[in-house]
Formats: sequence, C-alpha cells, structure tokens
Amino acid sequence: MLFEPQRTAYDLRFTLLRIPTRVHPFFWLGSVLMGWHENAKLSSILIWVACVFVSILLHEFGHALTARHFGARGTRVWLYTLGGLAISEGGLTRRQRIVELLMGPGAGFILFGLIYGAGKLELYDPSTLHPYASQALWHLEHINLWWGLVNLIPVYPLDGGQIMREIVLGRQGERGNALAFGISMAAALLAILGFAAWAIIQQEPLKSIWWPVLLFGVLAYYSWKLRQMAVQGYGFGGEEPRQAWERDPDWWKQGR
Repeated sequence: MLFEPQRTAYDLRFTLLRIPTRVHPFFWLGSVLMGWHENAKLSSILIWVACVFVSILLHEFGHALTARHFGARGTRVWLYTLGGLAISEGGLTRRQRIVELLMGPGAGFILFGLIYGAGKLELYDPSTLHPYASQALWHLEHINLWWGLVNLIPVYPLDGGQIMREIVLGRQGERGNALAFGISMAAALLAILGFAAWAIIQQEPLKSIWWPVLLFGVLAYYSWKLRQMAVQGYGFGGEEPRQAWERDPDWWKQGR
C-alpha cells in the first residue's frame, strides 16, 4: 500500500525551495476523475485540479520543510495518483517526527485561516470577485480545513495515525505496535459510522459517502492485518530512521 511511485518520462519535475518535486501524470488524471460530476464544466474541473494541486503540494512541503529544518537529508516530494508523499532520510527524534507530521495538515490550516480571516476582515469584496476566483477560494478553504481534520483521525497511515503510533511506541516500545494498530482499526470503523451518521442527519444519500466508507474500510482491514503481524512478533522498526515507504503517505486525499 505504501511505496514511492515509479518514475516516468512524463513526470512534471521542478525544484521548489531547494526540494526536488515530481508530479506523476496520473495525479492529474486522478484529480480530474475526483472532480468530475454529471454537470461539471471544464472551467470548474480545471479550478478543482489547480486547488487540489496547491493544497496537496502545500501539505507535503509542510512535512518536507519541517523535516529539513530538523536536519533530515534527501528531502523530496512526490504527487501521484492517490495524493502525495514527502520523503526524507535522517535520524529525527520522536518529538521531531510528531512535529513533522503535524505540520502537513498544519500548513493547510494556516492557508485556511488566511483565506477565512481575510474574508471576515473584509480585505476583499466577495461581490466584486470573478466567479472563478470565488470558486477557487471556496475549494481552498474546504480542502485545507476538512482534509486536514480527516487526516488527523488516528488511523494508520494517516498523519493522525502515525502520530498516535509514535506516542504509543514512545511509551511501550516495539511491543506497542499491536496496541497502536488496534486503535487504528477501531478508529477507522468509528469513522465509517460517523460518516454514515452525518449522511443520515444531513439527509444525504448514502452513495454520497462511498469514498470515505471505502477508504476507512480498507484502512480498517489494513490495520487489522498489521495488528496480526505485530501480535505474531513481526518487527516494524519502532525507532528512527524510518524507511522511505513510511514517510507520510498522503495517498488518500485524492478521493475527497
């Protein structure tokens, strides 16, 4: 489930803030598919894709810049079909790792706060904005607030799940993996119930929550499998440095 995507000849490659960045071609396709609906206009889809790109890039750079600040090496960022991946090598302490994980959604919350605050302070007049600009601001607010909050649910490998695991391992060592993955499984199942309750309360059709139900269903099963491996004594490497595939796999975001 967690891996660094294969490089292709069609990757968009650039360096931003001295961090090499690649965008897999399927990132654009995945964004288009997730923004597509029956009455979608081309302009709306393009705005959606742009907002997804900016938001996920900001999230990954929140991780990457924090890791580099703490002395990590080889920091790089991938955007691919199912989200993004910030990768680095270096012996971060547990506290530093938790801060790094928090700064992914944290960067998005900062952008949300700036947009929301500017509106409340009437730094711009919504009535004079071009419809495209209004649409982009709406997407940026909602993506960076709600994706960030969902990302903090303690389900592995979401950022919240990784933070929870770091805390448990800090208290119990390697034997805490079984507990951490058990918490992750329970949280994933509760998340499914929460989304279903929200749909019922809002009188939304249950098909409208197919993606979060599928996502957290897969993660519940994944956590159960990891817990089984932990119970059987499989070693996950509770101390730094992490393997590259454990570095912030934010693949889930494209489905929101």
